[in-house]
Amino acid sequence: MVAEAEAGESATRKKGIPELFLIIGAAAVVVLLGGAGLYYFLSSGSSAEGAADSHGATAAAAAPTFIFNLPPMTVNLSNEAGGESFMRLTIALEVANQDVMTAIQPSLAKVTDAFQVYLR
Repeated sequence: MVAEAEAGESATRKKGIPELFLIIGAAAVVVLLGGAGLYYFLSSGSSAEGAADSHGATAAAAAPTFIFNLPPMTVNLSNEAGGESFMRLTIALEVANQDVMTAIQPSLAKVTDAFQVYLR
């Protein structure tokens, strides 16, 4: 009886080892396929964006733009708990032509107020 029990245990051990290799192999295949899919997904998205960026960069370089700097603004970021914080920023507007720059200057206070509404 003891010999039969030992033979049964060794048979289950031998049977358990190939099952373990099978499970590990299947897990490795799943991980490799997942990694390959992730690589394909990320690389295909970045190349499409890179191509769009290169075309957009040439289009932007072809059309001259002008930069209009707004005066520095200080915004109070106080919260309900009573703490006060201030943010100081400078905004630069990119406009299509110089005519827009001259049109902005008389209404500079309205432009500044429009930004401050969103910052508060």
